[in-house]
Amino acid sequence: MNSIKPVILVVEDEYFLYENFRGLLSEEGYEVLDYSPSVKEAIKQIKTNRPDLVLLDIKLQGAETGIDLAHKLNKEYKIPFIYITEFSDRSTFRKALATSPELYLVKTKPVLEKDNLLLNIAAILSKLNDKKRPVTQPLGVTGLVDYKDVIKDYDLKTVSKVQVPFSEILFFSTDVFENENGRLEEVGTNYLWFMNRKGEVFFMKKSLNELGMILPYNFVRINQKYIVNILSDKFLGRINGATIKIWDRELNISSTYKDEFNKRMAFYFPE
Repeated sequence: MNSIKPVILVVEDEYFLYENFRGLLSEEGYEVLDYSPSVKEAIKQIKTNRPDLVLLDIKLQGAETGIDLAHKLNKEYKIPFIYITEFSDRSTFRKALATSPELYLVKTKPVLEKDNLLLNIAAILSKLNDKKRPVTQPLGVTGLVDYKDVIKDYDLKTVSKVQVPFSEILFFSTDVFENENGRLEEVGTNYLWFMNRKGEVFFMKKSLNELGMILPYNFVRINQKYIVNILSDKFLGRINGATIKIWDRELNISSTYKDEFNKRMAFYFPE
């Protein structure tokens, strides 16, 4: 197993059951994320503290169920999960099975047999580790100092790739950028670029959509060309309802992304 504690998210609507799980898992050396009784709260946890495994009840607070969240875990977040539920009827089981869980356990006494749960969790995490699936949230990204077809000709003593922590990144973009000669230049096909707090520019051969899948919750898409870090000290705030200022750039928030931007701003900076 990875030397870092595996992180587990328990999505359970009853607080006393969550506390039972948290105590049991913590004693085994797992890190357990905060109480998440609904799909909405679970997604907040996933985006800020990406777990290695989710323990998922089917009956949750709100309109969405654990099966709804399971679809998102599969398609959007690629995080494995175990159903732990009181539902044992065939209809619910078939619907749940269609979401490809690692396991389906039925609560008893009133939760389930503890040793059985712990053995299954350990086995699943071990299997995932053997497959070399990621078990920790990325700390940042690797940036290229130039395009790949250029850096392949660099000599062996020249740094061509740099590891940049998320906290140092201001934004990711496919917009024009200022090159080393001070001129505006279009970004290369299938590339994006990003800027750190020092104003240095790096490149990645990736789309903004692909990148968005691994970014922390504080990185917010605001239009077709920008994802911005709203926790950066270079994020200076709003000019009006539809424009923000970060570094020396005034950027428009498109109507497509406005609601999500407002939601994340309210999460970090309630009015």
